[in-house]
Amino acid sequence: MWLRFHEPFDWRQPGFTIAYKAGIYNVTRKCAAAAIAAKAAEPTKDRPNAKTQEIRSGVAQ
Repeated sequence: MWLRFHEPFDWRQPGFTIAYKAGIYNVTRKCAAAAIAAKAAEPTKDRPNAKTQEIRSGVAQ
């Protein structure tokens, strides 16, 4: 499930923690439910277009 994180979010599970920075990530449904409940993220229908992001950031020319 693709989510857009508005703020940093730590998804904690027994034995590990995954720290997400603001941005768009593909995450598990359990992580998505926790992030949405914490109001740290919202679901997005589209996955990011890698080529578009590179051009916008100035990496690809």
